[in-house]
Amino acid sequence: MRKNYKFEENRIVISSIPRILPLIILIIVLLLLTACNSQSPKHVTQQHAVVPSPQPAYKSSAHKRLAYAKTTQYHYKLAGRSMSRHDYRPAIKHYSLGLLSLYGYKKECRKDHCSPRAIRLMNRSFAAGYQEMGRAKYLTGRYSSSVTDFKRALKYDPYNARTHYYLGLIFAHRRQYHLVRHEYQILRKQGSPLANRLRKFLYPAHRRTKRARIHRMSY
Repeated sequence: MRKNYKFEENRIVISSIPRILPLIILIIVLLLLTACNSQSPKHVTQQHAVVPSPQPAYKSSAHKRLAYAKTTQYHYKLAGRSMSRHDYRPAIKHYSLGLLSLYGYKKECRKDHCSPRAIRLMNRSFAAGYQEMGRAKYLTGRYSSSVTDFKRALKYDPYNARTHYYLGLIFAHRRQYHLVRHEYQILRKQGSPLANRLRKFLYPAHRRTKRARIHRMSY
């Protein structure tokens, strides 16, 4: 009986081998494939890698700068039309968008090392944008924000007499007469005719009569 039992057990094991054999072969093949991939040299994979066609960096940077300049010019033009219609809120929006694209131009200029002439024109555009946006904000009653914009304009063009004149008018409206005197002295040193206009707001006799005209920001 014991011999027959062992014979039957061996026969069951042998009969189950053909069913397990394909699974064993599949596992062996997968192990071989993973081993081949892990041991493949790096230079072979790099040879078959898709490399994009190289493009000159200066061409792409020049195209970007041209697009930024056109966008700035477009928004400044729309803002000027809004200012001529005394519609100040759209003007502020367009000036801010123009300055945003001008910052993109500045970023590309740093990468591409622009010429001194291009940098001078960029600084003038920054000064003009901040100056006009400050004037529009003042006319809408945003005094502190307009002072910030005028100071940013002076950062790019510190000798702009019109910006100093506008700052003096704002300080006169806020009754900060010591700051009005400071702007007046700057204009006087520059020899600007706007110094005589700002001089009227330094004395008490003219502070009462001229204060109602300050909001016009006439030049």
